[in-house]
Amino acid sequence: LDNIAASGSTIILREGTYEEAIRIRQPNITIRSKHDEWARIVTPINDSSIAATVIIDVNADKATLQRVEIEGGYYYGIMHFTRWDWGNPDDRNGPLNVVLEKIVVHDTGRDGIKITPGTDYVTVRGSEIYNTGQRDDSNADGIDNVNGDHFRLQDSYIHDTGTTGVYCKGGAIDCVIERTRITDTGAAGVLIGFDTSPEFFDLEVNPDYFENIDGVVRNCIIERTQWAGVGLYAAKNARVYNNTIVDTAQTHHSPIYFGLSFQDWDADAGRPASTTRSTPARRSSST
Repeated sequence: LDNIAASGSTIILREGTYEEAIRIRQPNITIRSKHDEWARIVTPINDSSIAATVIIDVNADKATLQRVEIEGGYYYGIMHFTRWDWGNPDDRNGPLNVVLEKIVVHDTGRDGIKITPGTDYVTVRGSEIYNTGQRDDSNADGIDNVNGDHFRLQDSYIHDTGTTGVYCKGGAIDCVIERTRITDTGAAGVLIGFDTSPEFFDLEVNPDYFENIDGVVRNCIIERTQWAGVGLYAAKNARVYNNTIVDTAQTHHSPIYFGLSFQDWDADAGRPASTTRSTPARRSSST
């Protein structure tokens, strides 16, 4: 798909195993299995030249993956690229409005899905993520979202992760995790906020360095985690309700835990406590 598929294309994969990395560069690309078949996209976890099995590039707005199995990747099963470190001040985003629906991501080198700063409006729906960290289980989340706003995780199953099931940190705004089961994690189940290096915060909308703003965790089942079932770190106006949390905090924390962010101990960082506020924060993004 590197420079081959035109914007607006739909690529239908026939049943079988495709042993190659995919990079989506153009907007409005859909990749899915044939309706009555199932395709696998597989790369090794020990080849550092293949950072991810699927890369969604900075210009690939409205990319969609449906009904495909994604395995491997030296770091990630799926990675969203971003201009955060090199874009113009008004154009630092990653791909916007990405949909990952009814996919399976597993046996990755580290994280299952990586969402980078400015990659807004990503939806993961009806999907399964498991066996992360097969090469390095010290930093191997199911979904690692750093400052990606308006994220949605719905009706999915995340299990057997090297570290946390899913977190939204770095100032991520309006992230909702709902109707999802998260089990058997090497660290926490869900983290609303956590601990982020200062350079990944957008200080125009978040001058106080909150790790998460307006995050929601609802109607989830969270079981058998090593750390908190749900942890809140420097979270502003978080809402956690109607969840079932069972046999969590087996080695650290408590089933629901309020933690402290370090943010590299940078002298200018905020490291605020979790709190509530009356008016939701919003960031505008081009769509």
